[in-house]
Amino acid sequence: FFFATRRLFSNPALRRAVRIMSTDDHKKDVLKKFGLNEKGATDALKNAELTGILLKMDEQFSASKLLYSVATKAHTEAHRDLLGQYVKDEKIATSQQLECALAFLKGHPEVASGDAAFEKDCGVGVTVMDEEIAAAVAKAFEEDKAAIEEDRYQYNFGSMLGRLTKTDHIKWANPTKVKAELDKQTLAVLGPKTEADAQAGKKKKEKAKPAAKTEKVKKPSAAEVAMQKEAEQMAKMTEAAKAAMSTFLYKPRLCRIKQLLDDASKGVFPDENQECVVAGWIRTTRDQRAMVFVELNDGSGPTGLQIVLEPTNCPDLEEFKKLGAGYGACIEVTGKVVKSPAAGQLVEMQGTGVKLLGPVGDGYPLAKTALPLEVLRSYPHLRVRTNVMACVMRVRNEASFAIHKFFKDRRFQYV
Repeated sequence: FFFATRRLFSNPALRRAVRIMSTDDHKKDVLKKFGLNEKGATDALKNAELTGILLKMDEQFSASKLLYSVATKAHTEAHRDLLGQYVKDEKIATSQQLECALAFLKGHPEVASGDAAFEKDCGVGVTVMDEEIAAAVAKAFEEDKAAIEEDRYQYNFGSMLGRLTKTDHIKWANPTKVKAELDKQTLAVLGPKTEADAQAGKKKKEKAKPAAKTEKVKKPSAAEVAMQKEAEQMAKMTEAAKAAMSTFLYKPRLCRIKQLLDDASKGVFPDENQECVVAGWIRTTRDQRAMVFVELNDGSGPTGLQIVLEPTNCPDLEEFKKLGAGYGACIEVTGKVVKSPAAGQLVEMQGTGVKLLGPVGDGYPLAKTALPLEVLRSYPHLRVRTNVMACVMRVRNEASFAIHKFFKDRRFQYV
């Protein structure tokens, strides 16, 4: 055991750690002399500057609770030395005197020991006799006699003690003596506590008992706040989409031509009594006097829908003819979609109303015949109306959507 212990303590790092531990224990013992408990001393050790000040003041003036207040409240070393000496000599013996001294030094930082004004403000050399304390307490009792007799031991004697410790001359008295005199006169005036006093005290405590603490609402984290905002935004967008669906452009009766043709190829046809609305650009128009045939394309697919307009069913036809709407004009047609009796298409629309949305001028560059791509490059705002460019745009739309969906499904953000 001897050799093992010798080898153990031959380690320099271990010896240094042992020295540090023993030093800390000594420092903690000194700090406790200032009135600190175990936890307070441990916390004070973490503050190297404060620990150094307290150790120095203990060597110079001998530790005490009042000296701890000097160390923590005085801002300069000169002030700490001055007040420490006054505390050591018991010229400053109460917390009231120390508070007055600190207030004086705040306004007069260059004060030397023995300064008359300083000592007067701090009550240095003032002696308060026991008779003076008793007289002051008796006077306070007389002033509040009615309230004391009514409330008895439920009277706020702490407030009375506070007033006494701030009274001229009495404020320099030892607070312990003032408290003892107050208790003595209370017992003399009211006598010992009775059962009624004890019951009154219980009722007062029950009345003053605070309401049960409500459970604290946990503050949401930044991530939870962000998710909540995103959910609120999605809800608003959904409401906006529903509102848009109720507007004219998104009413259920507004149909896409491609959807009508696809449904027809599957044997699904709209109700014959249901009116539908389609809108798009005129591809071809044939006026046969008794009726007018219009091929309409809305860009949803390469194939157009045949519109049949008859004067008996469409009162707007004559007015529409006068407008001279031809290839490229944008129109809106209301009617019923029915099975087509002619070859070449499964369905057609029997128009009951037609409206010109956008006419074309004499210089309209597109024609029924296919134009070279080099020519279409000169008209980027119109070329999507042609079959080839419309097909390219639809392919690009599907590809773009698929790419975005691929990354969206994997939680990527588009920026």
